[in-house]
Amino acid sequence: MSASNCFVGNDNIQVFSDTAVYDLENGGAIHGFGNKVVPLLHHRAVISCTGYAWVSIIVSGCISASGAETFDDLAARLPDIVKDMTTRDRDAKFGNFEVLLAGFSESTGEPAAYVLTGYPKNGWPAFTMKKVSSFISPFIERRQFDFDNPESSGLRILEEQRQALCGSTDKAGLALHAVGGCAQMTTVRKDGIEMKVIHRWPDTVGRPIEAAA
Repeated sequence: MSASNCFVGNDNIQVFSDTAVYDLENGGAIHGFGNKVVPLLHHRAVISCTGYAWVSIIVSGCISASGAETFDDLAARLPDIVKDMTTRDRDAKFGNFEVLLAGFSESTGEPAAYVLTGYPKNGWPAFTMKKVSSFISPFIERRQFDFDNPESSGLRILEEQRQALCGSTDKAGLALHAVGGCAQMTTVRKDGIEMKVIHRWPDTVGRPIEAAA
């Protein structure tokens, strides 16, 4: 489980994520740290993936090789791109993941975001993609996002997620605090993408997250 939060504004999209990578075979102890958001500069977009750490890298590579030329083209083709990825690489361990795609539509000129689920969820089949105006994962009770104060508002939601005990979609019976490392804020605008660290938690490789820290 990873933090993947998205809020679509009038002229920008704010994406918030953490950087902790977990060892599910070691009780959810931190295995390392890494960036979970990948910029797609040609498409004026980013992706953010939950699940295993390598999923976002493989998805971004498949997008690069897909021939999708625009954001709208990519949004239309993403379910097939991801489904083909998992079919072609059957020996790869993708686990249960979600892909967030956020960027600007060429046809409307407006920001847009979509969430694709790589496994059956809430009665929907795998590779279902939905357009969203906001997305919070891991889920906590709905929180209002303040576009006038995006950094503090986004960090507050991440802190609440950090306190929550989450189940793992890839390890039955495991519960862990799943938001750690750094709090990362990614802003997507028509003219560019900005990524920055807005907070660092005192987490350590080899140890589980201590939510009170």
